[in-house]
Amino acid sequence: MKSNDVVSVYIAYSDIHGGKRRPVLVVKLDEKYIYVLRITTKFANKSPQIQANYFKIDNWREAGLNQLSYIDVGEVEPLLRSKFENQITSIGSLHQADRVALIEFIQNR
Repeated sequence: MKSNDVVSVYIAYSDIHGGKRRPVLVVKLDEKYIYVLRITTKFANKSPQIQANYFKIDNWREAGLNQLSYIDVGEVEPLLRSKFENQITSIGSLHQADRVALIEFIQNR
């Protein structure tokens, strides 16, 4: 696992009990944490403020995703390696063109 990998991991909901397995983008790793951004397919029904944080993945098939998806750049989430590393399933990797566009998107927000 490395930066720009798209992986699947169980993520707990922040506002209610439970959670679900979801795709995330690995943005950084260190000895203690795996830092990720959530990936979602839900865009159209979100408010303009939320949509402003969503980066469209143009090459979603190449990233191993099943449908058009968006990276939520609003908050980097740290996952404890000791807790999550064995639960992670590799899906794919963010295409180079999307990597460059994501950096530009974040810088221009």
